[in-house]
Amino acid sequence: MNASDSLTALIQEDQFVGWTCQLDYERAVVLTCDQWKARARGVPHNCFLVATALEEQHQGEVILLRVTGAAPLPLDDELLQARIQRLKARQIPSGENVSFGDEFTFGALTCRILGTFYIQDESLRLGSDMESYFHGCGLGGDCELCQSGTRGGGA
Repeated sequence: MNASDSLTALIQEDQFVGWTCQLDYERAVVLTCDQWKARARGVPHNCFLVATALEEQHQGEVILLRVTGAAPLPLDDELLQARIQRLKARQIPSGENVSFGDEFTFGALTCRILGTFYIQDESLRLGSDMESYFHGCGLGGDCELCQSGTRGGGA
């Protein structure tokens, strides 16, 4: 196995749990939903995640994350109000499956950045921090940094 394969082996696409929507030198916020978390058989507190861009040309680094809790989303207050209204309107449970729409399944995770995996001298290494980060990379737009090979993306 060459060094590049070691880095690629860290990524388990069938365990995809979300997109990195906020990133700085110390923490990442990962947008996730119930369906993705269920497919990965859960995302326990303090578990490890790896984050990388999904595009092949951006996979020179993989960021190691630790889930430290839930993160607020901008619409949390409005969603809580809507949930409460729906719960108030519900009848006593009779076994029927009630669906409130996909927007109620989304949440976010706060993660502490533990380091960055990278290749040096044909060996897989783990650095103790991040060199840089970019807010818009990996969001599907026309980001010049993404097109030039700068890292960003999913978790």
